[in-house]
Amino acid sequence: MPNFDVSVVGELNLDLILAGLPPAIELDREHLATDLTITLGSSSAIFAHNLASLGNKVGFSSAIGSDQLGKFVWSGLANRAWIFRA
Repeated sequence: MPNFDVSVVGELNLDLILAGLPPAIELDREHLATDLTITLGSSSAIFAHNLASLGNKVGFSSAIGSDQLGKFVWSGLANRAWIFRA
């Protein structure tokens, strides 16, 4: 069994951040963004990442879906590259 300094149990989810929207959003109307950023948004995952970056041995337990976004999360965790710009 691994020996961790901290073990975190939490969710893994993504934040979809839209930019380039008009200053005033009108209801019941389509608005187009000019930029999209996808990044890991889970507070528990960010907490675990930050503890690990400080030199702690951190375990993280969660579930990841088998869809494309789940594959993105898995790839990002493996590569520590959690930001994707479309």
